[in-house]
Amino acid sequence: MDYTKYEKVRIIGARALQIAMGAPILTERGNELNPIKIAKKEFDENVLPISVKRVLPKKIMRIKKEAQKEEVVEPEIEEAEIPGEENKSAES
Repeated sequence: MDYTKYEKVRIIGARALQIAMGAPILTERGNELNPIKIAKKEFDENVLPISVKRVLPKKIMRIKKEAQKEEVVEPEIEEAEIPGEENKSAES
C-alpha cells in the first residue's frame, strides 16, 4: 500500500512512541538507540503490524433542477425582551 507523507509520519511517530515506552523491537537494531530511527527502519522493512483505514467520502447525488427551484421560507425572528431593559428605550 502506498502511504501519504502524513500517514507515514503518523505511523513512524506512533511506533517510535511504542518503542520508547518499552515495546519489543521487530527488527535488528544494531547499536541504534534512537526510537525514531528504529521505527523508520521497521517501516522501511515493512514489518510493522499497523494499518491505515481510509474513510472515503460518500457519493453525493445530484438534485434535479426542479427541486432546487423550491421556495425557501425563512422563519421570522421575534425580538426577545431582556429583563431590566424595559426603561432603556424610554430614556433614550
